[in-house]
Amino acid sequence: MLLLVCTTVAVFDAAPRALAEPFAMTGWNPVRSLDSPARTVVSAGSREPVRVLEIDSPGIRQPNHLVTGEIRYQKVGGMGYLEMWTIYPDGSRYFTRTLGDAGPMAKLAGDSDWTPVALPFFGKDGSFPARLEINAILPGGGEIEWRHLALHERPGEAAGAWWSDRDGARLGSLGGLVFGLLGAVGGVLAGLGKARRFVLTLLVAGILFGVIMLGIGASALASGQSYAVWYPAMLLGGLATLLSSMGFFVARRAYLQRELRMIAAAG
Repeated sequence: MLLLVCTTVAVFDAAPRALAEPFAMTGWNPVRSLDSPARTVVSAGSREPVRVLEIDSPGIRQPNHLVTGEIRYQKVGGMGYLEMWTIYPDGSRYFTRTLGDAGPMAKLAGDSDWTPVALPFFGKDGSFPARLEINAILPGGGEIEWRHLALHERPGEAAGAWWSDRDGARLGSLGGLVFGLLGAVGGVLAGLGKARRFVLTLLVAGILFGVIMLGIGASALASGQSYAVWYPAMLLGGLATLLSSMGFFVARRAYLQRELRMIAAAG
């Protein structure tokens, strides 16, 4: 049997923490703050959803929307999670669930002090939800508290964008992985005094690549491209330029010191 206890309903101030960075930086615009139950208790576990919040006529006028806030929970048995149902005027329903291993979309287990939570949904242009429903699923029971809930919206991918949000994230992740591997290989070879020409040429290429990516990022920013376009390019370019420059001078010094030791040993 489920026992749902909803106590005080709080109306948060006009500028809650959830409306601050990083959501605004990533293109999410605030729609409004949300009233929410301060406490939800499920005394006995069940896989049936427990309604936490209902938002009729949410006022979303962009294809993508996001509910953010902070959550604190105790005595959550097993693996629990939150879900948001997006319901359109034609009756179609789509869900988002917090089933990740970490971050604001992580599943719920055990106890946690106040931590960010996010429930995003990416829809299609021209379709706006008539209702949002947020539920908690706690198979092992538990207690949840909320605060600073807010609703955001974001336009779809702009026509003429150089790449999509997902491609931008992939660019940053792949670039970081590749440079990490190359840096490790170059460091090992330089430490052993091997492949001097290869290592130094690789580092010079890294500097040139970084400068090019910085130029692409600056051009994207100047031409009004979205955050997902200019930010990964500038971040990757800045890191590549800085790390490759530092690596070049460190590697060249290591090779030089090794040569001097060899000359001293031979003399």
